[in-house]
Amino acid sequence: MPRLHYETLQDRRFGPDGRYTAMRHSSSQPERLPKQGTLTAMAKILLIDDEDDLREFIALALNYHGHQVTEARSGRIITDPMKGAAAAAAFDLIITDIIMPDSEGLETIIAARKAYPAGKIIAISGGNRAGSGAAIDYLRQARLLGADATLGKPFSTADLFRTVDQTLRAA
Repeated sequence: MPRLHYETLQDRRFGPDGRYTAMRHSSSQPERLPKQGTLTAMAKILLIDDEDDLREFIALALNYHGHQVTEARSGRIITDPMKGAAAAAAFDLIITDIIMPDSEGLETIIAARKAYPAGKIIAISGGNRAGSGAAIDYLRQARLLGADATLGKPFSTADLFRTVDQTLRAA
């Protein structure tokens, strides 16, 4: 079975041109090209979630689906005043959890929109803090602040793939 490849923030370096650059990795998995008319081309995706198991599962699923995924445990990579703009512009899509201890997803969405208005953003949330209806409220706020799409946890991989594909295809 081929080894699935995805990047972590430790695999990235801040280059002299002010952009994040990925280190090269060898992989036994051949480059996957999407079937005509079914999938979008491979996208560079920043996945931000503080739940390690969920983040790793989503990263593996998106990698298998043909995307290059970089993982982060918080939105500080985007909210950092010195590096946030370059980080936001380095990705085709940012997927961020809303409720995180270090840097809230809503802050991340605001910073990403400010740094790179043309960027695509998907917000995900289970609404753990304020009860059962909280996820809907957080996701509604995320939309109002600039998220292109939202997903309530738990979600299926089919919902994830569909939302990613639609968000990347949107003008």
